[in-house]
Amino acid sequence: MKSQVTASGKPRQRSSLACNLCRTKRIKCDGQRPICTTCITNGEHCEYTSQDSNRKPPSKRYVEALQQRIRSLESQLEKYQGANASKDVDESSRLEESCDNSEDDSLSDVPNSTHRSPTRDISDRLGALNIGEDGQIHYFGSRSNFSLLKNSPAASSTVSSRELEEQAARTLDCLGLRVEVSDELRDHLLELFWSWQNTWQYIVVKQPFLDDLLINHTEQYATPLLLSAVLALASRYSDRDELRSDPLDPNTAGNALAEQAKMILFYESQAPKVTTIQATALLCLREIATDKEALGWLYCGMAARMAFNLGLHLDRTHWCETGHITEQAAEVGATVWWSCYVLDKLFNIGLGRPSTIQENEISAALPSLEHSAEHEPWSNQQTSFPKGHIISNVRATIELFRITGSPLDEIYRPSSRRLRAHTRDLVTKTHVELMKFQTNLPSCLRLVPSPLSPTLPHVYQLHLQYHVAIILLHRPFIGVRGHASDPGGFHPREGSTHLVECSQSAQMISTILRLYKKHYTLRRIPISSIHCAFTASIILLLEATSPDPKSKSRAIASLNIVVEALIDMSTAWAWSQRALQAIQKLAREWSVCESALMAVGIDDTAPSVEDARPGETWDPNTGIPMWTLQGLGGFDLEIPFVGVGGEGLEYEDWIGTLFHEAQFSGGGHDT
Repeated sequence: MKSQVTASGKPRQRSSLACNLCRTKRIKCDGQRPICTTCITNGEHCEYTSQDSNRKPPSKRYVEALQQRIRSLESQLEKYQGANASKDVDESSRLEESCDNSEDDSLSDVPNSTHRSPTRDISDRLGALNIGEDGQIHYFGSRSNFSLLKNSPAASSTVSSRELEEQAARTLDCLGLRVEVSDELRDHLLELFWSWQNTWQYIVVKQPFLDDLLINHTEQYATPLLLSAVLALASRYSDRDELRSDPLDPNTAGNALAEQAKMILFYESQAPKVTTIQATALLCLREIATDKEALGWLYCGMAARMAFNLGLHLDRTHWCETGHITEQAAEVGATVWWSCYVLDKLFNIGLGRPSTIQENEISAALPSLEHSAEHEPWSNQQTSFPKGHIISNVRATIELFRITGSPLDEIYRPSSRRLRAHTRDLVTKTHVELMKFQTNLPSCLRLVPSPLSPTLPHVYQLHLQYHVAIILLHRPFIGVRGHASDPGGFHPREGSTHLVECSQSAQMISTILRLYKKHYTLRRIPISSIHCAFTASIILLLEATSPDPKSKSRAIASLNIVVEALIDMSTAWAWSQRALQAIQKLAREWSVCESALMAVGIDDTAPSVEDARPGETWDPNTGIPMWTLQGLGGFDLEIPFVGVGGEGLEYEDWIGTLFHEAQFSGGGHDT
């Protein structure tokens, strides 16, 4: 290491990148990584946390990303220099000026008047929140004529929320779907939910929920529907047999609670509340857990649309100031909105389907860092942290999806007609923003440098999603080439910047999954991790086709870790089996080497279909058992929809579609 000299010419006493121990003892440190010479000599544990210091130089990857971005911009400047862009700018300016003048006129046409201005009303482009007769706030955009009815009950429901809840309760009793849960079992499931699920996908605000559930009993923040949905999803993290419809099948955990929640939701969706949105969001995760992808996707869209209906995507400060809603209600509403946003983006990248939520529609405030959830400690039986930093993690996750949402939509849009140069510019620009995002993460959201010390479990999730974003950004641009040893094959182009970025992120995903398993076990990991492992495995499989022995060996070693992680996750999340089957099929189609086939669990001595146990089917291509059909279904379509209180259940055909997924056979299904 080069000696460092101050402005006076005297050598510095300490390195600006000294390890923690040398910095504390104020002794000279040579800054060697991973262990400095002083710590080696003294036999001390050496750690660096200098990433929080402004004195640390930017990383090599960040500098390279900036250089690539500069080259891209210079190329564009040369290409478009002298282009006549002023005409469009002038016309845009004139149009903007015209709009501004129109707004000014509409705002001032009746000065100092207590009467509303018709001109101002019809030129308003912000829309309006209205309070209906049911007491709920509803949103109408400015294109709707109902937005002109300020503070009027234009959005009232034909049936009150209380009536719908009573109808749901009668139906549960009539059909024998009501589930009674003991206080001990409820508390067990709630503890799992707060520790492992809600810290990552922050859907339920803990304190208002518990206060309402245990003390107030107002059902404003804790309703039977929301409690059923929480317990149904939390059941996936538990090994207790009484939660399973079939004690031998972990995939049936929480089935009864989920069916109860779905029946209540059928009624409450006619007049949704904030708790209805929360429950629907949790049910979407629960249905994906049982590999009911279409139903989970449907629930995700329902949650987002109900949130739009209640105007949760808007800044509600004015409604707090005027006393229409409390600050706590506004805070819970904002939290629920952003949880719908995160879910929407997770489904967007996980299933490759369009987002329901667009950035230009949002004005809601981010969850406040002053919230108690930020400072609440997190602990399990082996580890404890003085602060959970849940809100910091939520805000960083939102920022990550805001950075990548539009670029990935543009890159993967089927109708995209972007020129190659434009696409390259979009990739380099987004990559620089991602590198900046990672560099600027606060210390509480960074991975702990030492593998011996754990990081918060939800922080691991943030970094998994970061590396998935890197892979998805670069994956479409990985080049292929032939090779002399395999003239008929195609292999990833060695040295490609896009391949390097994908490979490094795939390796990091493998490392994070290994650390999570070491410190927490993968029995307690959220379902979104499956897509991360799946995404990394695709890149690792690709590298396993490389003619370079070193790259191939490294990829296969990491592939082993990722596949083992998917197997571990399959106990809680049946969707993991689907990912495993896809990986194995790709391995065969890509003709990877025998060691790679073994890494993904393919064995030529796999049992045949005749070897399957009763009720179990085997995939003939992969040789692994598929989930049994028993216990996977929702409602039995033969259930008679008898009248309740003199009234028959409406939408008889529709309820079968919404709450029951069609049975399937073989290796795939349509829902």
